[in-house]
Amino acid sequence: MDEYRHPDPPDRKPNPGMLLRAMEDFPIDRERSLMIGDKPSDLEAAERAGVRAVLFEEANLRDFLNKEGLLP
Repeated sequence: MDEYRHPDPPDRKPNPGMLLRAMEDFPIDRERSLMIGDKPSDLEAAERAGVRAVLFEEANLRDFLNKEGLLP
């Protein structure tokens, strides 16, 4: 099975492959997008893809988004 292993998988965070592919395949506006991650590698992948990101380490996502001013 080692012959199928990739030394640095492009779709595995912190690499931005899955985000970049999503932006190619779907009408995603990079400037208006926000990635919410729970690990530093999530934030790094977003940064490398040119997407704004925030680190979520709380219990309630809605409360977090309200506190950050991210909900209308």
